[in-house]
Order: sequence, then C-alpha cells, then structure tokens
Amino acid sequence: MASGCVSVTDRPTADPLRPLKVEEVVQLLGMGRDTVLALIRSGQIAAIAAGADYRVPRRCIEAYYDNLARAAAPATPAVVPTPEREPAAWPRRRGRPPNTRTG
Repeated sequence: MASGCVSVTDRPTADPLRPLKVEEVVQLLGMGRDTVLALIRSGQIAAIAAGADYRVPRRCIEAYYDNLARAAAPATPAVVPTPEREPAAWPRRRGRPPNTRTG
C-alpha cells in the first residue's frame, strides 16, 4: 500500500475475518466515537448490528476509504465550446437610449 494510506490489515495480529468493534474503528480512523457512529447510521460505513453496538467488517472500512478517494478526485469539467462572436454581433441593449442632452 502507498505511503499515507491506511490498511486495516497492516497490523501483524489482525485477523482479517474478524469484524472490528466500534472502538477499534475509532482508533483506526482517528475519529470520535460519535462521528464513527454517525457514519455507520448514515450508511457511509457498512456495519453489522450486534445488540446495542456494531461490528464493522474490515473490507467495509477499505470501501469507505475508496469512496472518500473517489469523491476527492477532481472531476473532469465538461468543456462546452462557445461560439466566438464579434462585439458588433452582440445583442444591443433594449430600452430607452441614454440621456445625451447637455445643459
């Protein structure tokens, strides 16, 4: 994995099949418990309800990071060609002409 990226399997004692407790997700992501619970409840992080708590499969955390990376990638702007027009071809302003009287 590239430097700066988080992998939930980097820890040598990590059992890749065991879902993480919310406290472990908090430590891994460096977020508060309330923030992690809000992400779970909003569906941004998929989790399994375990009584009054949740268990988060490791692949769901990696999917969350993938979604963040995809959302942060710059979107390619759609280039819409505009016809070049001479200033004389611009539409004239409608309405009363400006006051040209002096005096």
